[in-house]
Amino acid sequence: DPELHEAVQRVIKPDASDMTVLEEIQRGYVLNGRVLRPAVVVVAVPPDSDAA
Repeated sequence: DPELHEAVQRVIKPDASDMTVLEEIQRGYVLNGRVLRPAVVVVAVPPDSDAA
């Protein structure tokens, strides 16, 4: 969810669903339903969706 996560790296994984979180680099925080800091994460993408 882009509202809660900031993807800083994409890793190509053939068996992964699109935009699956693989690793949390920095924890995010929510207080009273408001995002104070989004989590910084590494996400997996299937090979065919890599448009880089």
